[in-house]
Amino acid sequence: MAKPISIGPLNFKLKKDALKFIREIRDSYRDSEIVSAAHASFLTDLLELHPEAVEKVSVGIRYFTVELDTEFRRNRHFVVHRIDGTHSDFSFPTCLERANPRKDTLTALRQAVKNSVLNFRSSAFARGQVRCPFLDCVLDAHSCHVDHVPPLTFLKLVGDWLDVTQQNLEDVRITLPRDNQLVATMIDPQQEAAWIDFHDSHAELRITSKLGNLSHAKKR
Repeated sequence: MAKPISIGPLNFKLKKDALKFIREIRDSYRDSEIVSAAHASFLTDLLELHPEAVEKVSVGIRYFTVELDTEFRRNRHFVVHRIDGTHSDFSFPTCLERANPRKDTLTALRQAVKNSVLNFRSSAFARGQVRCPFLDCVLDAHSCHVDHVPPLTFLKLVGDWLDVTQQNLEDVRITLPRDNQLVATMIDPQQEAAWIDFHDSHAELRITSKLGNLSHAKKR
């Protein structure tokens, strides 16, 4: 049964309602714009729910900004700037969720093959116009999705690699949370290299629109 969520004095019936409210705040600001005092008060309350809240706040909060991760998924996120001049990113979904080791490990595995995905995307667009295989619309390199073609979905590839190497997901070593680390990463170079080699040898990638990937690809 869904439980209500309280963030400071605000109460939300469902987690999705809280997420919608937070995203509306985030999307009301330009990249690197300082968040207003009213919204900063709310974000302070939100940050208190983060599992690394003490480390994130550290010596004290000066202000918040919204920043863009330009490397991979182009996600926009909040950054807390401390009174000593240091800063740290924080994930607002993490503030509303319990620790999820499985999700963190899968994220680290995705991060390990990021360059393979980006290189595939770059090569595809270098050859000319790219169209969505589901909606037949022209795609833009910055807004498209790179998808693993079924039946070798990303999760299937992970499972096959673990079977071949006789490992469990818990055996994948990843970084602990730290400042300005948007996602966990693999920390064993040999393990990471073995995973990248397996992924690149078996994965079949395709480029789709966001709507095509989320609405159509998963139905096939």
